[in-house]
Amino acid sequence: MIALSAGAFNLLRRACWPLLDLGFRFWLAQQFFVSGVLKVTHWETALELAAHEYPVSWMSPTAAAYTGAAIEVIAPVFLASGLLTRYAAMALLALSLVIQFTYHPLDGQLFWIA
Repeated sequence: MIALSAGAFNLLRRACWPLLDLGFRFWLAQQFFVSGVLKVTHWETALELAAHEYPVSWMSPTAAAYTGAAIEVIAPVFLASGLLTRYAAMALLALSLVIQFTYHPLDGQLFWIA
């Protein structure tokens, strides 16, 4: 009985895990991409927010806005398409850590980091 259930679990893991992984990648890419597109389309607001709402102490507000928008627009495309996913994930991880530790700590960012 144990061998049968282990075999069924192994088959289920091989069949469902790639789809679950793809779903997580698309969901995470969508979260960041929408944020990046909003920053790019409302650039003056993005600069104002970078200067006053969520300043990064070790970057100028303009550089922080450009860096955040670039990461949020470029990395999700790579993540969703499956190209350079580890590099894209590292950039999104760094951005999430900056958000978590310098702006407003929320459980949602911890989920993105995980």
